[in-house]
Amino acid sequence: MNNLLLRTLFIMLILWCTVGAQAQTFKQQLAEQYKQNKEYDKAVELYKELYNDNAITYFNDYVTCLEETGGEKEAEKIIKKALKKDTKNTDLRLRLITHYIKTQNTEKANKELDVLINDTPPDAPTVVALGNVLNKLKLYDYTLKLYEIKRKSGNEDYGYNIEMAQVYQYKGENERAIQEYVNLLEQEPQLLEQTKSALQTLIGDDKESALKKALKSQLIKKINQEPDKDIYPDLLIWYFVQDKDFEQAFNQTKALDKRKREEGQRVINLASICNKNNDYTTAINCYEYVLLKGKDNFYYNVALAELANTRYNQLVNNANYTPADVQLVATTLTATTNELGKNESTFTVCYNYIQLLAYYLDKPKEAETEAENLLQTARVTPRQQAQLKLVKADALIMQGDVWESALLYGQVDKQFKEDPIGAEAKYRNAKLSFYKNDFEWAQAQLDVLKASTSKLIANDALYFSLLIQDNTVDSNFVPLSLFAKADLLLFQHKYDVAYATLDSINTLFPGHSLNDDVLYRKAQIELQRHNFTTATNYLLEITKTYYNDILMDDALFLLAQLQQNQFNDSAKASALYEEIITKHPGSIYATEARKQFRALRGDKLN
Repeated sequence: MNNLLLRTLFIMLILWCTVGAQAQTFKQQLAEQYKQNKEYDKAVELYKELYNDNAITYFNDYVTCLEETGGEKEAEKIIKKALKKDTKNTDLRLRLITHYIKTQNTEKANKELDVLINDTPPDAPTVVALGNVLNKLKLYDYTLKLYEIKRKSGNEDYGYNIEMAQVYQYKGENERAIQEYVNLLEQEPQLLEQTKSALQTLIGDDKESALKKALKSQLIKKINQEPDKDIYPDLLIWYFVQDKDFEQAFNQTKALDKRKREEGQRVINLASICNKNNDYTTAINCYEYVLLKGKDNFYYNVALAELANTRYNQLVNNANYTPADVQLVATTLTATTNELGKNESTFTVCYNYIQLLAYYLDKPKEAETEAENLLQTARVTPRQQAQLKLVKADALIMQGDVWESALLYGQVDKQFKEDPIGAEAKYRNAKLSFYKNDFEWAQAQLDVLKASTSKLIANDALYFSLLIQDNTVDSNFVPLSLFAKADLLLFQHKYDVAYATLDSINTLFPGHSLNDDVLYRKAQIELQRHNFTTATNYLLEITKTYYNDILMDDALFLLAQLQQNQFNDSAKASALYEEIITKHPGSIYATEARKQFRALRGDKLN
């Protein structure tokens, strides 16, 4: 009997607890629903009951609802009551601060913020965590105050430079941010690369250059204050490189190299950057500086070889070169190989000399011989062999040997099927077939190349494919054959005969669809002869008469280059680049046109 009574009471107790828990859960769910729907007046009563039963669990929900229903004083009272029991609780103090901010009680909020900052222990993880919370609340001034106080406390060797720099960026005070990043390196020089990345983000969009000037000023100040530290000159060199001021970068690099009594490695590295940015003059200065260290210097051979290669690159990228310039480069290249020998390390020097013989000195036979000798005597890689075969094939074409050339092109094409150099070989072979009037085979190869990953090859293949297609619709191939002959003569540098052949097309077939192509080839001949005004007139005729044809963007780009580099007319060059950008956005020249347009406008290019 007693056991039965106990079981009954126990079951009733369980049922009572279950019903109570279910009621509590239902009340909680209902309160949450009201809160989500922003029906705070209904939610606050339910949360009050829940809070009375479990203050810890429902503290935030109840306080929030009180704030939303005019119960600000009650909310403040509840928060203070909880904080009184645990005065060091950061979360509770932050809740009181957000309450004062929400109720626009600035004086009380500031007072509590001061207490919070002073009570925060000075260990960096705790300080940074609090700083992140203050940043989320957009209390940036107090975040800075927190970091400043903890930095000055001297309890640990951490300066909060990165954190403060980020806060200054949030505030838009970027010059102060730069100062923090520069100061960071004093204690943590190992963070140089991260600092460069952060500074690049800061100054990258600085169109007015104010931040760049501030960075430069701060670095020079640091160098003067601490002349024995390398980190600041290193960063200043980086700054000049970002600003494309390679001459100043060289001056700083040279000074640092001398002070540290180095062998020139950092100068060699800078020369490589200059070359990539087409600043050949500064690159040459870099290599000549290293050479002055003498033949026993570790980098002497590298500097000598790269100096020769840089002089070659300077020549081929300068439309105003003279025969004397070509001869000077030839002398430099041969003197370099005489001193260093013909081997793996001087392959590029040898290869550039062969190209100079073939394409600039009109000595294709010598170019062929040099290429063959290098193929036979030097240990060259398969890719280098391919490069030599291509230039040898070109030299053979210049001498009239088209059959051996086709064989060499075919070898490279077969060996490098899925490689850009293989596509280049296929394209040259297709052009050779065009020269030989084998138009059908040439077009078949060109159609394949239109899908090449090389935009330049794809663009050229498209041009020649359309040229053949448009001019073989009837059985009269004579005009196209004459044009192919002129193209071959142009490639062979037989400019007078090429010119006469082009004229014969106009004479025999007036008004032919090849007229714009004839004009463009004549412009190319005049450019080779450095007759820039005559070349300009031919190109202008294309833009005026054949503005809907495929060569329109080619003519515009060449005209822009002439105005910019030969006639020094920036306004006309800018207008021509802009026309390419706006009217020919799909042109292969669009990217370069946009770059040059921005440069002429005065934009700093990254």
